[in-house]
Parts: sequence; C-alpha cells; structure tokens
Amino acid sequence: MKRFLRLNKKVTALATVAGLLLATVSAFGWFVGGNGEITLCIAIDPPHAVRALDVNAGESCLATEETVVINQQGPAGPAGPAGPQGPAGAQGPAGPQGPAGVTSVLAVHRQSGPNIPTAATATVITLSNVPPGNYVATAKTNLAKNVTNNLSFTGTCNLIVSPPGGPTGTVDTWFEGDDFNSAFVANLQRPITLNPSLSTAYTVQLSCTLSGPGAAAGWNASNSSIILINVNNLTENEVNQ
Repeated sequence: MKRFLRLNKKVTALATVAGLLLATVSAFGWFVGGNGEITLCIAIDPPHAVRALDVNAGESCLATEETVVINQQGPAGPAGPAGPQGPAGAQGPAGPQGPAGVTSVLAVHRQSGPNIPTAATATVITLSNVPPGNYVATAKTNLAKNVTNNLSFTGTCNLIVSPPGGPTGTVDTWFEGDDFNSAFVANLQRPITLNPSLSTAYTVQLSCTLSGPGAAAGWNASNSSIILINVNNLTENEVNQ
C-alpha cells in the first residue's frame, strides 16, 4: 500500500535521501519501472533506512516500511522564449557578369508611299544620322501594283547603308518573282557594323523595284519601316549548306 509521509521532518529527510538515491539509482536501469517510476521503501522506525525495489521482479515494501514512488523524469516544462536574432552573415561572392543589354533602338516608319507611276526603282524609306556602331537591322514594306490585273510581276528590295557622300553598300536583298498576285510583303534583316573611321553618321535606306507586265502601270508601298537595334558585341557566322 502506497502512503504519504505525514511529518515535515520526514518529508525533508525523504526529499534529501530520495534526491541522493535517485542520482545513484538512475545509473542502474533495473530500479526503474516500465512507466519510468522508481519505488522506494523507507523504514517507519528510525533511522528510517531507505531501499529501492526492483518492481520488475515483483518486489514490494514490508509492513514496517513506507512506499514512496518517485518519477525518474518530470514532465516537460513550457517552451522558452525565442532567442535573439543572430548576426548577419558575411556577404557572398559576386555573381557572374550578365550579358550585355541593348543600349538603344533607332527606328523610322512610313504609313504610305511612295507611289511610283512606272515599273521603276525608288527609295521606299530612309533612316538618317545613324551613329557608328554594331546593329541588328530589320526592314519591312508592303508592295502592291497600282492596277489590279492578272499579269505577272517581280519585286526586288535592297537594304542599303552609306555614309553621306560616300559609296553605297547593299547589306541584304529580298526578291520575289513571277507572281500573279497583286501585292508582296518584303522582309529584310541583317547584322551590320558602321565603322567610325569612315563617318560619324550613316544613312540606311530601303530601295525597291517592281517590274514586269503586271507592274507596267506602276506600284506603291505602305507600312514601311527600318529598325536598328544597337548592341555592344556582334558576331555573325556564315553557314553554307
């Protein structure tokens, strides 16, 4: 039968003895029951001898002893407050340099024109005062016959770069031939390098020609544009198949 000590002196003595015994008993697992409790037998008569039971072996206290049960481990305490934030870590190494971005875009657009009365060559659109540098150039125009007919015609457009007063140079050519339709869409594109040693300003033009029986009455252009994208580095690989 488990009982509680009734005298303060006994309680104090028990606490002291139990603490010492618990420190010793904890090293021997056979004194600990399956529920984590340690059972002590304390003699009722002085000098109040204390002994631990092996409850797993079925031992029990004598009639001349008090039975005291001690938990080997108490209940978990409440969670403590969060600790202070640690110091900031060291700055990491610099990442790799990103690719060069686009520095500027030059563009010109012409909604309509020119209207050419004969099958002749004409400048469709011009972008002037282009500074030296590396560019990706694109040009576009819609070409149509002035008179709708069932006769064939051909179209040719050239993207031309020239310094003012200097020789012209064709950087890309578009061609469509033997067509019975009434209109073409010309698209040209090419990377170009404008040399600063030749000029401080260049002119980029789109020049076109419609010829053949179907274009005898002339032709016209519309929605024409030239776009130059300035880039820091330009590499063009020629692939022949």
